[in-house]
Amino acid sequence: MQFNLAQKAALAGIGMFVFSVLYTTAIFPTILKLQLKRKVALKKGWMMRDTWSKFPFVVNMNFYMFNVTNPDGIKEGEKPIVQEVGPFVYDKYHEKTNQEDRDEDDTISFTMRDTYFFNAEKSNGLTGDEEIIVPHYLILGIVNALLRTKPTAVPIVGKAVDIIFSKPSSIFIKAKVKDILFDGLFIDCTAKDFAGAAICSEVKAAHEEFGLKMVAEDQYLLSLWAARNGTDAKARLRVKRGLKNIMDVGKVVEYDSKANISVWDDDYCDQFNGTDGTVFHPKFDRRGADDIVAFNTDLCRSVSCRFQAKSKFKGIRTLRYSADLGTDGEHNELHKCYCPEPDKCLKKGAYDLMKCIKLPLVLTNPHFYMADPSFSEQVDGMNPDPAKHQMLIDLEPLSGAPVQACTRAQFNMFIMPVPKFKLMKKFPDALLPLFWFDEQIVLPDFLLKEIRGGAVMYKMGKMFGKFMMFGGLLMIMSGGGLFVKQNYMDKANSKTTVQSSNVGNGHGNGDASAEKKMNISTVQAPIPPNIS
Repeated sequence: MQFNLAQKAALAGIGMFVFSVLYTTAIFPTILKLQLKRKVALKKGWMMRDTWSKFPFVVNMNFYMFNVTNPDGIKEGEKPIVQEVGPFVYDKYHEKTNQEDRDEDDTISFTMRDTYFFNAEKSNGLTGDEEIIVPHYLILGIVNALLRTKPTAVPIVGKAVDIIFSKPSSIFIKAKVKDILFDGLFIDCTAKDFAGAAICSEVKAAHEEFGLKMVAEDQYLLSLWAARNGTDAKARLRVKRGLKNIMDVGKVVEYDSKANISVWDDDYCDQFNGTDGTVFHPKFDRRGADDIVAFNTDLCRSVSCRFQAKSKFKGIRTLRYSADLGTDGEHNELHKCYCPEPDKCLKKGAYDLMKCIKLPLVLTNPHFYMADPSFSEQVDGMNPDPAKHQMLIDLEPLSGAPVQACTRAQFNMFIMPVPKFKLMKKFPDALLPLFWFDEQIVLPDFLLKEIRGGAVMYKMGKMFGKFMMFGGLLMIMSGGGLFVKQNYMDKANSKTTVQSSNVGNGHGNGDASAEKKMNISTVQAPIPPNIS
């Protein structure tokens, strides 16, 4: 069987169209899945496993301290006035140690280790030797904890403080920033009297939870961040590697050998949701329909980041997400399990950490951003600004890579009048800000190059499929046009042939007469053979 040009064009178009359908629905998705798996899954020897295991770049950790400018006034009931000092910038190096793979359930377990080094250049002239006035965290923490658990023991604290701290005149102290953050404030807990020994025995039993480093028997150094510096985390995490299902990569399935958080006595709040926060599944919805969810071991909960807007970072199309670290147990039923007591919830924007870390700390967004206005009204010096204080992530949707992230959180502690503790007898009610941090992650150029390359290949693959589809449709249309044109020409030629055939067969009077005259002429006037 032979095909004319129109049929050949139509058949070629149909072939291209069928191939484009197969390509877009089966071939390209399969290739894309395999490529994304190699780029994202946590398999030994693959790039993502190496990057995930030990960040090949520095994380900027910016600390902002709050200097209390009216400590004597607070003692007499004045509203606290604080002044922000910072940033004190540290280079943070993140790695996951003691890794163990388990093929049977496609998981990997590990411990986390962060190491910090002060960066004087990025700190813009700040050295850490600057002295600021802050509440003594141990004294205020013990008072807060006892008011919740054993309020009748508060008078004992007053006597113990006099013995341990040599009868201080104020709960506030002046200290260097580097001592507050990492080097430590010295605490001599060798007291032998009843009150001092009672408190010191509690300190000794829980010194790690209090962030104390033991330097000698009953002698400690208190700092905010030293316990995190260069040491492995206390508990191990187990997450999915994503080899069997790439959409499960990084998903937390176990923490501290437990299948749930086991802190809140609530099925919803105690369940694991999301990844470990350093890797996310690929193929996020480009309309922002997906949330970024990560489980945070320091908070004993999962945090959801909501889509905010489409954005760009160094030429890469990204989706911007933001999060609110606070809770709202008064208006959100799902947050009630985070309340200090079932019938007593903190106001919107504050998250109580007592059940999680056994310390009476309250977490908020920096400068009480997005929190109940009453928190800011109780303290002078708060200036919430979304550009500076909002937690955000810029995520490339195809690979699921966070190309830029700013994790921001503020630690606070309640102050209140305590009639049975003379140092706080006339204190005002306020949530006193202690410090906040801004952890900034920006992927280096060599990783951004990988992401750009993947995005370009994805676009080229999509364009090829569309080209084949539209090309096939055009060829089908061209073949159809040629067929119509050929059919029209065939009909015209057929009509002309019929007319010519009628002339040859002698049909019509004019033709017969002409033929008759021709015959007569031939008979009557022969041409002589030799005219001469």
